[in-house]
Amino acid sequence: MIGHATVVSDVLHRDPPVELVGRTFTRGCRLDIDSLAPYLTGVEVAPLVRRLEAFPRKDAWSIWLRRPLVSLTRRDANLLRRKVAQIAEPLQRNRDSYLRSIKPVATVRRPA
Repeated sequence: MIGHATVVSDVLHRDPPVELVGRTFTRGCRLDIDSLAPYLTGVEVAPLVRRLEAFPRKDAWSIWLRRPLVSLTRRDANLLRRKVAQIAEPLQRNRDSYLRSIKPVATVRRPA
């Protein structure tokens, strides 16, 4: 986890889809981003899995993170918020380093 944000709109279908660094997004929402960890840092989730209620199968927790949205209990949200607050800084301090580092995702070329 790299920061703290609040969802400020419904998750809606995008028509047309939004393309960003080589990826296509068909759904989206507005976020109010409060803070970001310095680029290439963040809170590692793996050591917290046993304490998080969001992952009913602890042995397969990473599959849940591939979902677009992961529901959190209030307890989980508070734990993660505390962990992020230990490293994250105001958005303006780290935003530009993230924007400078965005690289397009390589596309796989299939033989003709």
